[in-house]
Amino acid sequence: MLQAPPKPKADRPWLPYKRESGKLLEPGFAGVLEDHELAYIRDKLRNDPALSYWWGFRPGQKSRSEAAIQRVALHGDPDTRKINVQLARSRCP
Repeated sequence: MLQAPPKPKADRPWLPYKRESGKLLEPGFAGVLEDHELAYIRDKLRNDPALSYWWGFRPGQKSRSEAAIQRVALHGDPDTRKINVQLARSRCP
């Protein structure tokens, strides 16, 4: 039985944080965030360009709205960045 090769780590920038945060930084896993979780994710997105990029934010983007982070945390996809981009950049409530 053949198995698909594992995805490269560059496609999973939240893996280095798994020990300290579990799956909180994985798009689509966190669901509705509490204030301290939102602050934690915002800090990591601010300091890790690869993670921020995978969550759908533009490189060098200074601000990341709470609503955008909430949308990606709730409905994001860890396998498809395109979905995360649409969620992060939409203006839907």
